[in-house]
Amino acid sequence: MPTYETLYTGGVAEKEVIGANPDFKKGDERKYLPYEEAMAKVKEIQTKSKMPYNPACPDVKRYPFAYDLYAKVGTLLGFEDEDWKRGKLKFFTALGSQLDFCHGVDGFLELELESGDKVQVTFDITINPNKVSYKADIIIAVPADGFDFNDNYDLEIFDELIEERSEEIAGLFQEKISQLNRRREERIVAYG
Repeated sequence: MPTYETLYTGGVAEKEVIGANPDFKKGDERKYLPYEEAMAKVKEIQTKSKMPYNPACPDVKRYPFAYDLYAKVGTLLGFEDEDWKRGKLKFFTALGSQLDFCHGVDGFLELELESGDKVQVTFDITINPNKVSYKADIIIAVPADGFDFNDNYDLEIFDELIEERSEEIAGLFQEKISQLNRRREERIVAYG
């Protein structure tokens, strides 16, 4: 749903909100890659290149939405200084990757547990407030004309969106951790 007056499209909104990694090769994104491989490729490329930011700390000046969402989720999960230093929470952008084009995931946060297991919550960014069909864990609907950080109304929308989505993401992390623990307990019971 482009806004023709401003030429602000969903792709522009996605890049403004979470950034895009220029290291994803054009053309590759259209070749099918299974989900786990596509996610691993995003993690490998962004971890190595640190583009558009280090996944262990998004760039607050260039991508305040990514940074604030990341920071708020960590706070809701009860992170302490050592958790931040160890990079237990990471924020990955998948824009332009096979994870984006083949699997509908624009980005994800990854939490490393004490056990070494990693849990992800995926998201899809859209400017369509009526979007109901998506493949990611959650949808993040941003304003169709972006955020104007000089406008108090836009700042309120920004803060509300960060609050709502970070609570949803933290809740999904807790659910996924509980599921992981249940499966582990079931295996222990089944195999002694």
